[in-house]
Amino acid sequence: MLAFSEFFYLVHAGQGRWTIKHRITDEPAGAVARSDTGFALYDEHDHIVGRFDTIEHALGELYAAV
Repeated sequence: MLAFSEFFYLVHAGQGRWTIKHRITDEPAGAVARSDTGFALYDEHDHIVGRFDTIEHALGELYAAV
């Protein structure tokens, strides 16, 4: 099983929101925000990618997209 923490890390960006950064390059990869239905994932251009039950599932989708 992949540990997405090997590829990304989260930086707190306010209540219920985190910026996702690439661990190796330190470049922004997107953001995740807590919502009523789980977690909303946004790409690096702030476009919504999808909504997920957990942050881990959101990071998995982001990993598949990069």
